[in-house]
Amino acid sequence: MVKDPKRRKCKENPYRLNFEKEIVSFIDSKGILQEVKVSSEVFELFDSFELEDISYLHKVDKYADFRNYDNSELMDAIIYHNTQDTNKSIIDIIQEQEEIDLLYKLINDLPEIQKRRIKKYFFDNKTFNEIAIEESCTKRAVKFSIDIALKNILEKIKK
Repeated sequence: MVKDPKRRKCKENPYRLNFEKEIVSFIDSKGILQEVKVSSEVFELFDSFELEDISYLHKVDKYADFRNYDNSELMDAIIYHNTQDTNKSIIDIIQEQEEIDLLYKLINDLPEIQKRRIKKYFFDNKTFNEIAIEESCTKRAVKFSIDIALKNILEKIKK
């Protein structure tokens, strides 16, 4: 049985999450409580949105003394922050997350040397030369290894 975490909520947060049943509840425009059972992926997105809100509220609290926000300015800042990426629908966000998950899976399926070099190059922002020095090989060997890994990933994506 999964317990709902005790989380601080913005009073303007329109929904509540039930972690046990993966239900999102909210009050509709007629004032009626609606409870919607959602897929795990959608529930995880709502959970991540709520965590982002909490993170933002912590930042606002940390710097509120310096900014001297009154309540309306604070709410304007929260609303502005939450609407920055309004062009994306939940479907778009889920699709992006699925693509990212697939990419991570394909990287993890690579041979160890290619996986290590891809991670250093793309995630640690190291150059071919830096990787070659760390691994005591040539810059050309690193580039070739990464190129082959990317080719393999692209072939699997196209399938």
